[in-house]
Order: sequence, then structure tokens, then C-alpha cells
Amino acid sequence: MNKSLISVHDLSIGMKTEHDIKDNLYQPLLIKGTILNLQDIITLTNLKQTYFIYEDQLRETPKEIKDLISQINVFLRTNTNMEHWGVNLDTELDCYTPRQKQINNPNWEQVISYDYFKHLFFKTYQRIVRSNGNNEQSVSLTLLNRACEYVVSEMNKSYWQGSFDRLFYHKTCQSWLKVHTNALTGIFDKMMLPKSGASIINIHSKRVKERRYL
Repeated sequence: MNKSLISVHDLSIGMKTEHDIKDNLYQPLLIKGTILNLQDIITLTNLKQTYFIYEDQLRETPKEIKDLISQINVFLRTNTNMEHWGVNLDTELDCYTPRQKQINNPNWEQVISYDYFKHLFFKTYQRIVRSNGNNEQSVSLTLLNRACEYVVSEMNKSYWQGSFDRLFYHKTCQSWLKVHTNALTGIFDKMMLPKSGASIINIHSKRVKERRYL
């Protein structure tokens, strides 16, 4: 694994990030390829954290994980608008690299799928906000992470139960968002496929029995 840090003092307006910038809890703050603006610098400075995780990845992602991500991408294409907002799932398949402690977890499949879902929801959120000229109602990073964790945990749970009721999922998440952060209800609608014609999706995923790469 190659892990490095970057100081907030090394960041400057116009700089293009080569990796995701994450906080000490590995929560994404800015995605790879972001061209930093003044607001980005102010946001990171206000976190009062001198160093941020700038690279934390395996040198090579094992085939079993690639297969898992490939299956999840099929699911995402069926139920979300992520690619419509410029999130290339084929590129994510090639670039996504989980942390070693996630791979070592006895429930590594569920842990990695949750992390991948969250990574993509956060990236899609940023794409939607930027496509609208940053005119979406601002949400604190803490509240954004909390909302993302909720909608992702519900999706991850449904995925591993083997059946995804898109309409029920949509209603459940929107009800939660309206109570906790109404500002994100519109963005959530844009992330997901239209409610009309929603149906229950049966998910058939082959479970990996061996973990020879550990």
C-alpha cells in the first residue's frame, strides 16, 4: 500500500488534485481531478487539519474485488443516473482501490461495496453541484457525510439482501432527507432513476468463497 499526506499549506488555487483528498477518517473531501478554487481552500482550512490523506491505495487490486465492483456497476447502471452526471463507472472499476484493513475484514465484500457506493455517491454529488454552477443550497460537510452514509447504507443493505425495491428505497431515503437535510432531496432525485416505472430488482451475485490474495 502506498499512503502519503499533503499539507493544507501545499494547496493553491488552480492546482489539480492527482488523488482524492480525504480527512483522517478516510472520508472524501475533494475528488481526484478537482481544480482547486478559493472556496475549496477555505473549506479545507476551516477544518483545522494541517495534513490530509492524499494517497491510500493498493499497488494492484485483486481480481476478486474487481469482479465485485463489476457486479456493483451493473446494479448502479440499472438504478442510478451516475453516468449521466459524468461518473464513468468503467474508469472507477479500473481506479478504485480499497484499503488493506477493508480487505482483511471478515465481511470484506459488504465493507468494500459500502465504501464504493459512498465514494460514487459523493463524487456524483460534486458533479451535480458543479454542473449547476454551485447554485445548490450549501450543506455542511458533517451533514453531507451523515446523509451519504444513510442513503448508502440502505442501498448496500438492499444489495446484499438480493432484492432492490427502487420505489421503496426512494421513499425511505427522501423521508429521512426531508427531516435531516431537505437541501439534499433534489440532488438525491437527480442521482437516481425516475420513480415512475420503478420496480423490484432481483440481484444475482456470485459470492467469493476463497480469498487467496490475503
